[in-house]
Amino acid sequence: MLRGHPLAKMLKGNGVDIGAIRLFAWMRDKGYLMKTGGARNMPTQKAMNLGLFTVKETTVVHSDGRITVKKTPKVTGRGQEYFVSCFLKDSKQSLAVGVIAVSRY
Repeated sequence: MLRGHPLAKMLKGNGVDIGAIRLFAWMRDKGYLMKTGGARNMPTQKAMNLGLFTVKETTVVHSDGRITVKKTPKVTGRGQEYFVSCFLKDSKQSLAVGVIAVSRY
């Protein structure tokens, strides 16, 4: 499972000109990540149902003794394939270029 930054690097390696910030903005615009509030950048129910993300929860104990839970969305293997194919399909349609090879990790 990957965080957003390695997915952006994987896409860049496949010829898609996108970084982590624009990738997250794209995911929010397309409804894969939540847009506002405390759940910003957390997967939507749609994305979870498709199996594109999991959420890793980490317990953090602060110096003042309070405990919080940090949630990190992770892109699953299925999500990696899904997003790479989405971007490659979009780049083929918008740029009218040939097939771009997808590297498998």
